[in-house]
Formats: sequence, structure tokens, C-alpha cells
Amino acid sequence: MYTLPEKIAAVSEVFSKLDQEIAKFQSVSGMDCFFGCGLCCTKPDIEASILEFLPLAQQHYDEDNAESMYELLQQDGLDPVCVNFKKHSTHQDRGLCTQYTNRGLICRLFGYSARIDKYGNNELVTCARIKNESPKAYKKGAKHVSDGGEVPVMSHYYRQLQAIDFELANQRLPINQAMLEALKIVMAYQAYR
Repeated sequence: MYTLPEKIAAVSEVFSKLDQEIAKFQSVSGMDCFFGCGLCCTKPDIEASILEFLPLAQQHYDEDNAESMYELLQQDGLDPVCVNFKKHSTHQDRGLCTQYTNRGLICRLFGYSARIDKYGNNELVTCARIKNESPKAYKKGAKHVSDGGEVPVMSHYYRQLQAIDFELANQRLPINQAMLEALKIVMAYQAYR
């Protein structure tokens, strides 16, 4: 059984390992997100687990802005798009993540990972923009995956989170709600320490 600080450290370690695997895959494939794209961030129906946002919640606490973030996430009528996505002033479908270092697992996996198909083979998962605007890199990445090359596999990383805390890893909520619940956990822990 992990304590909360141990859970946060374990999640951060999983993310660090994943970031290294993604960097290797990007190097082999040549695939990369377009700077300031944000198309995946603007989807209003993104779900995430509470566990994957514990490191971000702890960061907010450490930076003394947990209360303000908590209030923001509790606002009625809050836009369902991730609160960490800051839209470009003239292109509302573009922008950047303000919490990139402590973004969630789903944010890390999309674009540079594989799912296991019904035959047990890895299948590349990426966005339409990369497929359409970087077709050579996409084809190189897809071939690398189909040839059995190394690529992060979504289910493997979700299982790693489940091993840290099965319940918090399996509670899938809209992304802003997942962040709110993670903040509640960190703030309660800190209040009763």
C-alpha cells in the first residue's frame, strides 16, 4: 500500500519512463506534434483518471495555488475543455498546455502510442493531422509498429497506474473533474498531516 507521496512519486516515474519511450519512437519515426496545434486538447469529452493528475495536484499545492485551482475547477458552467489548455488569442482551436510537465497520461499517450488490436498486434494511434500533414513520418511510424518495433502501448501504461492504485486509476472522469478530485485528495492529505 502506497502513501500519497509514494503514489505521486510512482506516477511521476511511470510518466518519466513513458516520455523516454515516446522520445525514442519520435526519433525513429520522425513524427511530431505541430507546435501550438491543440486539436486533441480542444475535445470536450476527454476523460482521465484521478491518479494521473496527482502529480499536478501536488504541484499546485507546492506552488501555493491549490485553493485558486480548486475554486476554478468548481465553477458552474466551466468549459469542459481542459483548464490547462490556453487558447491562442486569434486561433481558438490552437494553443498550448500550461502544465505540460505534469500533464496526464492520456495527454502523453495520444499521438505516440499503440493499442492492441483484436489479433494481439500493436496498432499505431495518432491524430488525423499528423496522418494528413506528415504522411511520410506517419507511414514510417506505422511500419515501425507493424514490424514489431518499440512503441509505448496504451494498455501497458494504464496497467502500471493500476498497480499503483487500482481504484484511482480506474475512476475515469471528464478531465477537469479528474483534476478536481486529485486536488481534493492532495489538499485533504496536507490538511491532516
